[in-house]
Amino acid sequence: MMKNDIQILFNKYLSDEINDIRFYGSNRLAYLTPFLENIIFHDAPDGYAIINNTILLVEHFEFDSSTVKNKKGSQNRMEIARVKRENNSHDKINCNYTTDNYIRNAIKNFENITIELSIILKT
Repeated sequence: MMKNDIQILFNKYLSDEINDIRFYGSNRLAYLTPFLENIIFHDAPDGYAIINNTILLVEHFEFDSSTVKNKKGSQNRMEIARVKRENNSHDKINCNYTTDNYIRNAIKNFENITIELSIILKT
């Protein structure tokens, strides 16, 4: 993720209309400005900044509630790619969507970021 992408991400999700970052308070942009100015770009997390004893992590990822069998991605992504590849927009996406898959996929994403973060903090 490029620096401009992170700035766009914050501008979008910290707007008055959308506050999906879950940082509450009237001074949220003033609080985040020092972090935004000191972000170190990385693969995972996409960016991070450390100021005093506070760490801000920026990671943009997505997951769904379908099965993930390998590193190629979720069953949902593979099915979407198959339909596009076959140029058959009327074909049905065949996936097994479950709450358990959603939870498992969310946990896996956070575990991957945690592993990367521990490596960053050791350096």
